[in-house]
Amino acid sequence: MSISTSVASKVINLFFVMIMGMVLRKTSILDKKSTSTLSSMLVNITNPFLVICALQKDYDSSLVKNAFIILGLSVFMHVLTAVIGTFSFKFEKVRSKEKIYSFAMIFANCGFLGYPVLQALMGDELGLFYGVFFTLFFNIFCWTYGVVLMNDGKGMAIRDICKKIFLNPSFISVIVGFCLFMLRIPVPGIIFEGMDYIGNMTFPLSMLIVGSLFCELELKTVLNDKVLYWYLILKLVIFPVAMIYVSKYILMDVLGLPNMFAYLLVTMCSMPAASNTAIMADYYNADKLLAAKTVSISTLFSVVTIPTVMIIANHVFGALVMA
Repeated sequence: MSISTSVASKVINLFFVMIMGMVLRKTSILDKKSTSTLSSMLVNITNPFLVICALQKDYDSSLVKNAFIILGLSVFMHVLTAVIGTFSFKFEKVRSKEKIYSFAMIFANCGFLGYPVLQALMGDELGLFYGVFFTLFFNIFCWTYGVVLMNDGKGMAIRDICKKIFLNPSFISVIVGFCLFMLRIPVPGIIFEGMDYIGNMTFPLSMLIVGSLFCELELKTVLNDKVLYWYLILKLVIFPVAMIYVSKYILMDVLGLPNMFAYLLVTMCSMPAASNTAIMADYYNADKLLAAKTVSISTLFSVVTIPTVMIIANHVFGALVMA
């Protein structure tokens, strides 16, 4: 099976779950309150278990080296998108809308959608392992620069920022999982299996939630938002396609890295808006409706754009070479 076909299959599977989320919401099996409950379960239980299980691998120094390269790529991507997001939506006169689009440009769904796509590319174990390290900087950047952006430059007290970063379930699970990996301490088999079952609920849960949120939108407001069209083209087409050629030149030609790193970076660049966009908008009394609309619509369109981007990447990078 080719890379593009494998990725397309995974994305279509997730899209089907998203449709089911819409059906559940339309038939009142899910409502706003139960969707919020599922979101809390996702963030505080299933995703942390997923991360810890992903890091339960036999120690290998090459894995550690690759993990830190990937962490560096994450820093590069987030800083670059912060610059792009700052200047790409200046024409939007309503500040509350501008900051939503800027935030959604910077913070992509690298976890709940990025992980399964990486699994399709690199296999279940390595895809998750490397994906976890990529999203480590995401959490730090989200609760520092993301807060300043969403809160109109006011930021938070250092104490509060530290709590959000270091007491965040995702961050804690990465630290716990990485310590177990480095110290070569395995989780007992029967406990690991239970955690793995729960962790594997993360991907379908996330798409059910997106499907449910999509039902809160009014189609008319979506079709009339011209800035949303610009965001979708920039985020899902222009940026990831440009990153294909940047990755080919810098990572492969100049630095001589295996194309695995280029594939990973482009995959994460092609992801739609992160669910944190809606969470942060709600927390800071920003435009919650626009945030939900941006997350839902970009996720819907990514069903087409992600496989397309991967077809182009496959043509430019060639067959995947694992490091």
